[in-house]
Amino acid sequence: MIGFSPLNPGVEGKSMSKRRFLLGISATVLLAATVTATLAKPLRLAAPQILGLSCLERTCVEDAEDLQRAQDLVRAAVREVEVLTGQTVPPLTLVLCSTSECYKSFGGDRERAISFPWLGAVISGPDWQDYIIRHELIHWLQFDRYGAVETMSHPTWFREGMAYALSGAPDWDIPEHYQPMISRYRGWQEQRNLDGLWTTQPEF
Repeated sequence: MIGFSPLNPGVEGKSMSKRRFLLGISATVLLAATVTATLAKPLRLAAPQILGLSCLERTCVEDAEDLQRAQDLVRAAVREVEVLTGQTVPPLTLVLCSTSECYKSFGGDRERAISFPWLGAVISGPDWQDYIIRHELIHWLQFDRYGAVETMSHPTWFREGMAYALSGAPDWDIPEHYQPMISRYRGWQEQRNLDGLWTTQPEF
């Protein structure tokens, strides 16, 4: 077999090692940049005031005139979830946005509300319905009782089925593809004690 041999194998080897090293550094930097870009918006929940929001007791809004109404909604939702579940809702930052620009600035997309473990939750305007707030609070109970990582590893029908079923969302305002998840969760829950559900990891 006839091949082309480098004039100096040692130099070639050093050059390849250098290229691999630079590629490794580039890949690491790219990964770090991607992770940072992904988390940058949700991380704003740590200090919503930097975007000009008005906050009181970890409830934040765009317009200060809406703050009292938002806080009343959140307080009522917390009480209702705690009475329903017998559990204490952990402290969290809740941002109630009036505009899509505000919602997207915290990492929201096409959904109507979203929770970010360890950071908080964002509700999109004009969807300040009490059951949507309760839905996110139930997700926070899941994070608190099961662990955020463990919760995200649970089946979607369990996570979302529970949140929809326990939040009291009206049927007309539940996306069709979630309906089977709610039915499956309710069937699963009928075989269990709700109090015990919060003290141990669920078994499927």
